[in-house]
Amino acid sequence: MNKKSIIVLTFLCVLITFMDITGLPGALLKITLADVNVYILPLMINFLFIGIISWVVIKLFRVDMKFGFTRNGLKDGLKRYALPSIIAGSLSFIAFFVGLFPYDYKPTILKILIEGILYYI
Repeated sequence: MNKKSIIVLTFLCVLITFMDITGLPGALLKITLADVNVYILPLMINFLFIGIISWVVIKLFRVDMKFGFTRNGLKDGLKRYALPSIIAGSLSFIAFFVGLFPYDYKPTILKILIEGILYYI
C-alpha cells in the first residue's frame, strides 16, 4: 500500500473512531419509536453516516485495498480473514447480548426487529 493510502486510511480510522465513541452526529437526534431504546436509532443513523463517509473518502482518494475477496482470491481471502471475522462477530454478539440485559420479556415485534436484527447487522 502506498503512503497516500496509509495517510487517508489513518485519517478515516480516527474519524470513524471519533464518530463511534462519541455517537456524533447521530447522538444529536432524538428519535423515539415504540419501546425501542432511544439510543439505538441515532446510533444506526451514525453507522450509516460512517459507511457513507468511508465510501466517499475511499472513492475520492482512490484508495486501493486488496483483501483477497475476488473470484480468483476467495480461497486465500477466507484463509486470511475467516478467523478474525469469527472472533469479531462473536465478541460483538456477546456485547450485544449483554447490552440487552435485563430482558423484560415483553418486547414488541418492532423492538426485536430493530434492536435484535437491524442494529446487529
